[in-house]
Amino acid sequence: MSALNNGENYITSSGRVSNFKLTETICSCGCGFNDVHQELIDCLQTINDCLAFPIKLNCVCRCDKYNKSIGGAKDSYHVKGMAADIAAIDEDTGDDMASEKLFEMLNPFEIPCIIRYPGHHFCHVDVRETKTRLSKNKQGGYDNI
Repeated sequence: MSALNNGENYITSSGRVSNFKLTETICSCGCGFNDVHQELIDCLQTINDCLAFPIKLNCVCRCDKYNKSIGGAKDSYHVKGMAADIAAIDEDTGDDMASEKLFEMLNPFEIPCIIRYPGHHFCHVDVRETKTRLSKNKQGGYDNI
């Protein structure tokens, strides 16, 4: 189900204006694809509300063509409008937080899927059906955590 919005910001399922704008979720290739699921907006807003700092959306929607061009997974939840790569500022350094630290902060949340990217400064979250905790490995695959 496409997320509710007021033309500028998303609206949570409880009717609250979220902290996220439609312009933050559009496909980076410029094609205009921007079909975000309501469950993802609700999940992102919960994370934003519960952490002591705001999150940034690095990547949300991807069209099939753009996803393929960047080597995204064939069945990517970004293409389905059900995933976001998020980052947050580390209060200690002022830089984007390490993926490992952000993952530890997100892990207690009821987020269906969280993927950490060791050595990077973002985590992937998505609203798939089953609870999953993964870490990207050096071989390009994923390990269960």
